[in-house]
Amino acid sequence: MSYVTYGTIVIPFDIELKLGKPAYKQLVYAAHKAFVTGQLKQGDRFPSVRAISKELKLNPNTVLKAVSLLIQQGLLVSEPGIGTVVNKDYEPDPRQKSELFDELIEPLIIEAKKHGIKRAEFLEVIKERWEQL
Repeated sequence: MSYVTYGTIVIPFDIELKLGKPAYKQLVYAAHKAFVTGQLKQGDRFPSVRAISKELKLNPNTVLKAVSLLIQQGLLVSEPGIGTVVNKDYEPDPRQKSELFDELIEPLIIEAKKHGIKRAEFLEVIKERWEQL
């Protein structure tokens, strides 16, 4: 598992809060993305609400809202005596995976259009890079 250190607390996934989007939604997105990309694995411990709120300088209620939503969505479970962990039975559905990357794909498409790259060219570049990786 890769860890990102924010101050003194270690958060097991990348998150860069941006203005204009609710922080709790950004936290939920970051957690799902971390799971899909393997930064978070089933059974991994999730940082406490207090630790996340302190390190990201967020209101604890905002973090609690995100964690509650992640529990409701099935990504996290609360284990008595352990804390919050990534659900061992969680498997994202294809729609969730697709939604996670919409945020990454949209700016890329906009940039390609700005530079006059045609759809076929764009898809060919994506296809080539896919094969390379």
